[in-house]
Amino acid sequence: MKPFTDGDYVKDCLMAVVEVICPEKKKLFSDVSLSARTVTRRIEEMSQDVKTRQQDCLKNLQYFSIAIDESTDTTDTAQLAVFVRGVSSNFDIFEDFVELVPMKGTTTGADILKALLQCTNSLNLDLSKLVSEALCAKTTNLKSVMDTVVKAVNMILSHKRNHRQFRQMLPEAENQYGDALYFCEVRWLSRGAMLARVYELRNEIATFLENKSINATEFRNLEWVSNLATSEQIEFATSGEKTTDT
Repeated sequence: MKPFTDGDYVKDCLMAVVEVICPEKKKLFSDVSLSARTVTRRIEEMSQDVKTRQQDCLKNLQYFSIAIDESTDTTDTAQLAVFVRGVSSNFDIFEDFVELVPMKGTTTGADILKALLQCTNSLNLDLSKLVSEALCAKTTNLKSVMDTVVKAVNMILSHKRNHRQFRQMLPEAENQYGDALYFCEVRWLSRGAMLARVYELRNEIATFLENKSINATEFRNLEWVSNLATSEQIEFATSGEKTTDT
């Protein structure tokens, strides 16, 4: 995420080092081009190489499944992230993010299907080899669990003192995890990992909140904990960790 013009700055630093270490090779290093145009061209070449290698892998898949994450970026533009998981005839496993499709206008099921078909067509995927598919759409039935979890996690991680005290408490509780995880709304697929970590740390989180005189009744409530565990499984299933046959 750095500007391409940073290459000029790197070149200046490089030449300064060369003048001190090996001034006799100054001409050799000065011929190395790191201009914005050159950096842009090289990045485009590397990007094309990555895409070509990815397409070669996709061509060799005997069977594959698709996972889709329909989310919204910081500019309120709907984005359809397409992931492919498959296996070749040599039993080599391929799993990768293949394309991010901006959804301009509506995001109905028909719109998503149209965008997906355009994507599979551009990747030359043979849909006869498609064995399963999962749509990762934001749902509201888990809102009560997410609201409580996000509030607790943010309370711990957003304040340096709280964060430090929480991390210090975990070794004392002989927990295998060293910290909690943030959930980013834009990176929607992070939700499953965050819920899984909170489930494992539920007792420690409850104790920490109680020590701070903060209500933690949900974390002690068996029904709520059951809903938390269910939410975790749903999120992993719809994020491509598990796929459902269609």
